[in-house]
Amino acid sequence: TRSSPAIDTDGTIYIGNFGRKLYAINPDGSLKWVYQTPLGEINSSPTIGPDGSIYFGTLWDTLYALNPDGSLKWEYQGLDAIFSSPAIGADGTIYFGCTADKAYVLNADGSLKWAYQTGNWVMASPAIAVDGTVYFGSNDNKLYAFETDCGGLANSAWPKFNQNNQNTGLAPSTSSVSTQDTKLTEFALLQNYPNPFNPETHIAFSIPESAHVRIQVFNASGQLVASLINAEMAAGKHAVTWQAAENSSGLYFCTMQAGEFTQTLKMILMK
Repeated sequence: TRSSPAIDTDGTIYIGNFGRKLYAINPDGSLKWVYQTPLGEINSSPTIGPDGSIYFGTLWDTLYALNPDGSLKWEYQGLDAIFSSPAIGADGTIYFGCTADKAYVLNADGSLKWAYQTGNWVMASPAIAVDGTVYFGSNDNKLYAFETDCGGLANSAWPKFNQNNQNTGLAPSTSSVSTQDTKLTEFALLQNYPNPFNPETHIAFSIPESAHVRIQVFNASGQLVASLINAEMAAGKHAVTWQAAENSSGLYFCTMQAGEFTQTLKMILMK
């Protein structure tokens, strides 16, 4: 199989294969159901819409929508092979590309909303921003951006390739993302991920109350190499990314200071 799995809120796992089958597997590994497509291997990874519908494309130019019980909801036949996993908007709109040099947009009922002719194959999966902008990459070395009224990414279990509802899921190195959490009771600096890493790694931390937070990176000689955060921050969970492309391989130390709290962790840059 070349299809990575998608996982629903009840734990059901969906995955396709080159035998033209989409499998639904229970969390205990038992088979829930199988859908057999008449033509075309399944190369794209399935995604899940707001109503639990499962969407996937085949190399025989067809995008399928299945109901959660495995029955066919509808199918849309394009012009060529679909390598692109669909992305689902908050309003149920489906976005995907194909090797006919086109970006497709379908309504929730499977009818064509619009299509855009690119300069080459559209094989990568699209991304949907919070403002509804949809991005397609193409083999013509261009990135296409479309303003839409889809309302952003669908609030479903697996609305796009690799799930990752925030498209990156991570903050850029110059900012942080936070989630308010009234249950937080202590300061914490979590181990960076990945570790070892190259060229970037992501550092998560939490603070139970508003505080001035300073996060710095030092090399093995104790020299400051990066100041990631030095600001007043609200209580909650936060994350920051260290871009270390300009640094050499080796051991580094990340130190967090917030009020009287101090914690240091080890990170390994391996190029």
